[in-house]
Amino acid sequence: MSTFDQLESSQRLSQPVELYTFAIGAEEFFYTSSEDLITVDGIDYEPEPGLQRTSVKQGRDSGKGSIQVRLPATNPFAVKWQLRAPGLPGSVTVVRVQRDESPSIGTTLALEFFGTVRNVGFPDEGLEAVIETASLEAARNRSVPRYGFSAQCNHFLYGPGCNVDPNLHKVSASVTAENGAEITVPGTSAFPTQFIAGYVKPQGVSDFRLIVDQVGDVLTLDLPFKQPVLSTMVDTFKGCDHVIDSDCLNVFGNVIEFGGWPFIPSRNIFSAGLL
Repeated sequence: MSTFDQLESSQRLSQPVELYTFAIGAEEFFYTSSEDLITVDGIDYEPEPGLQRTSVKQGRDSGKGSIQVRLPATNPFAVKWQLRAPGLPGSVTVVRVQRDESPSIGTTLALEFFGTVRNVGFPDEGLEAVIETASLEAARNRSVPRYGFSAQCNHFLYGPGCNVDPNLHKVSASVTAENGAEITVPGTSAFPTQFIAGYVKPQGVSDFRLIVDQVGDVLTLDLPFKQPVLSTMVDTFKGCDHVIDSDCLNVFGNVIEFGGWPFIPSRNIFSAGLL
């Protein structure tokens, strides 16, 4: 009977194994550095040949507290980042377990790393995926202005501050036609041009696409979906131009939550003078 701490401190008996959880929104992928399938708390962690990572960098600057994870480019998580990043942010969690811990492997989980995905590259002629991450500590050290002094609204549509309920401004229908980045969603023509700068999200998945143009029921996306969406049920959400007397007023009736300064003078009196 060996505890986790006893195995960790033993040079002869220690057999550490790492468990990886990759996530995009609610979608999760589970892998292990072991050559065998490992089950912990009812979750199967599958072996992934080629899975490796760098050591966690320690320090105070923003480049520290990060790791680099390498996967085959065909890995289901890595595939999500081909062509363009998915609509939702990704995260990486690495925990350490001892194979011979009693009463069972995974009784003790030692967190090695948790952070967000900053970038995914595909070197070696696209055969490998290199995932660049940033720890939560490193992300908190960045200086990011909360608001810009702008006549347009600073809020993310449907996000905090805006507080518009997206379910009140969506059309749910099955895609009846698809041609590359153009899809036809019946019912959207009832709101001419109001879906520009909105997005389309297939039901049951975390990915989505930005709408860059609308002609009737035909929506032009910034990029085609990786998987065909013909005959797929999608939720289509209206967009906003972030102008107080335009979409904010006329589409959403949300002027009271406007997050900008719409009455900034367009003429700089300090450079142009008063007259």
